[in-house]
Amino acid sequence: MIAKYANHAANERTFLAWIRTGLAVVAFGFFLVKLNIFVDAVGTGSLPQLPAEVSSRSPRAMPGWQW
Repeated sequence: MIAKYANHAANERTFLAWIRTGLAVVAFGFFLVKLNIFVDAVGTGSLPQLPAEVSSRSPRAMPGWQW
C-alpha cells in the first residue's frame, strides 16, 4: 500500500481536474471559433487568411490535380 494514500489520491484528483478544465477551455475556444463569435465582435466579417504557398510537396503542385 502507498504511504499516505489519501494525499496521493488527493493530488491525483487535483491533477485530473486541471487536465479536465484545460480540455474544457480548449473545447470552448474551438466552439467560439466555430460560431465566429470573435469575428462578429470585430466586425470584419472574415478571419484573416495567410497566403497559401504552393510547395513541391503540395498536392496542388501535382500536374493534373483538380481541387
